[in-house]
Amino acid sequence: MEKKSMKIDTFLKTNEFVLAVHNMDGVDIRSITYDSRRVVPDTLFVAIAGFSCDGHDYISDARAKGAVAVLSERSCPEGCTHGWVTVTDVRAAMADVAKKLWSIDFSSMKSFAVTGTNGKTTIATVLRALCVSHFSQSTVWQIGTLGNWYGERYVDTGRTTPEFVDLAREIGTADPAPEALVMEVSSHALSLQRVRGILFDIALFTNLTQDHLDFHDSMESYFQAKKTLFTHHLKSDGYALINRDDPYGKRLAKELSGAVYTYGCTAEVDFSITEKHSSWDGVFFRLSFRGETIPFSSPLTGDFTVYNLTAAAGAFLLQGYSSALIQRVFDQLEPVPGRMEKVTLEAASFQVVVDYAHTPDALENVLTTVRKLTKGRLILVFGAGGDRDRGKRPRMGAVAARYSDYTIITSDNPRTEDPAGILRDIADGVPADAPFKMIEDRRIALETALDKAGDEDVVLVAGKGHETYQEIGTKKYHFDDREEVSRAWQRLEARR
Repeated sequence: MEKKSMKIDTFLKTNEFVLAVHNMDGVDIRSITYDSRRVVPDTLFVAIAGFSCDGHDYISDARAKGAVAVLSERSCPEGCTHGWVTVTDVRAAMADVAKKLWSIDFSSMKSFAVTGTNGKTTIATVLRALCVSHFSQSTVWQIGTLGNWYGERYVDTGRTTPEFVDLAREIGTADPAPEALVMEVSSHALSLQRVRGILFDIALFTNLTQDHLDFHDSMESYFQAKKTLFTHHLKSDGYALINRDDPYGKRLAKELSGAVYTYGCTAEVDFSITEKHSSWDGVFFRLSFRGETIPFSSPLTGDFTVYNLTAAAGAFLLQGYSSALIQRVFDQLEPVPGRMEKVTLEAASFQVVVDYAHTPDALENVLTTVRKLTKGRLILVFGAGGDRDRGKRPRMGAVAARYSDYTIITSDNPRTEDPAGILRDIADGVPADAPFKMIEDRRIALETALDKAGDEDVVLVAGKGHETYQEIGTKKYHFDDREEVSRAWQRLEARR
């Protein structure tokens, strides 16, 4: 149900982004959207010139459905008879209007933000579990890569961080209202004003490694985008919690002021990992904080998982929650979909693991973890996404060759690129003497890996993780690595 209407002309007169107002006297709005399919009567339609389509092309559709005015960075067309607002930053202005329309007040909820190249989803998922243990499942929201949980209602969005207007609408109509909000905040979201107006109690930084350089022109630009979470989106009494073992994290901690806390494996940090062990059954580690050493265990697997759990534990300890509560939740954690997720195959003498690792650093982290746990050979199946940062492809090829015994390079989400070209880009980083094969068809690649696996081997399928689709051209086709592994094994068993 939409909120009662609001007179927008008075608000516009004081907004910092407004350049010109046309035919807006006395105009009431009761909704705001950038999607013409969501227009209802009395909507302010936001025309955004996006990366793949231009909202200005849909103004006529929006008007036909009842939009009373347009918000745009372009000047009002000559002869326009409806409302039009010209602004300097359409995304920022859209967020400001949405926050006012829905009367959003983030001070009334406990809020956590997680940013970084890798680890965001696991940390956010663990934080949600911790929040549920203190509040209730119906009032804890998680926003991120796996989709959005508005309490007990799940929505698959296909985007790490939604536009603020979409989040504001959900909060403004929620019953019950959220008591806790956990958000993965991407660099895209920070650059595109998707979290404008949101202030967090805790902001966490995991790491920064090469990714998204198709969007950011340099690692410095990428870093500066991440930094704005801590300089513009923390409450006055909020905390920054930063992985100091990461070079960019160490720099960030030095550059920030206020309540800055750090975590890592050295004695110089506030949350120090003093001991850690990992096996297929999970992890055990000790965390030192303010003179106390606290033991933690979890069924989640991987050395990098210890860092993620430390970040979540640190965030809750800083908020005054007990270590006993955290220990209890950690002991009962379920695997995060597509993150070191084991696939059980009947009668198989080897292990299959699916992971979302799709950057050089993430791939190295998961490979070093699996390498330690593998008694036989480590067989890797992976690819790289099309229309994305091409510079990381040969680096991923080099990492694959360094840690795996045999590598199969295959398609990931080629999108509009030539799949074979992506495979060649990856192979350019593989040494000539490294054992590898290129198989463009991902189904065949998975079946080949399983057929090659023997006693105590591990097959690691990396890149897509939780995703249930493969994006080829401009279309998405159903494809789930976990399902495809099971089907490939069934085909192999049937032929034996």
